[in-house]
Amino acid sequence: MLCLAALHEVVLYRPELRGAIKAGLERIDLSKYKDSMSPLIKKDMDELLELIDW
Repeated sequence: MLCLAALHEVVLYRPELRGAIKAGLERIDLSKYKDSMSPLIKKDMDELLELIDW
């Protein structure tokens, strides 16, 4: 189970964890999720990566 929304606050308040979170996001295999969920997870991942790179 993914909880990407919770990572937004972690990224904001624990910047030292950004590298580990980014590495974890890059390892997520979207193919193992249902077709209806993959785009939603991808959107959350993209938002989180944008926040990390900000």
